[in-house]
Amino acid sequence: MELLSLREHHARTLLIYYRWDVEKLLSVLVEKGKAYLYSNAGVMVDDNLSSNIRRCSSSSVSCEICMEDVPADNATRMDCGHCFCNDCEY
Repeated sequence: MELLSLREHHARTLLIYYRWDVEKLLSVLVEKGKAYLYSNAGVMVDDNLSSNIRRCSSSSVSCEICMEDVPADNATRMDCGHCFCNDCEY
């Protein structure tokens, strides 16, 4: 959703929460603001972080999908804090 400068998965979460009613979603945005819109739908967006992919902080991580240990530079941390290897995540 370019209007809100969101990642695709956040936009999808908002649309699902508002049952794909874009008019309702935009109405809530205008009437109650971005912070209410996000928190009401359970979308956590940290404005202090860039929209670039964030790397995992430890030197190696266990991928939660394939259960392999991979170097942190080959893994991505999701907004929820889970790390996945780039082979599984993409």
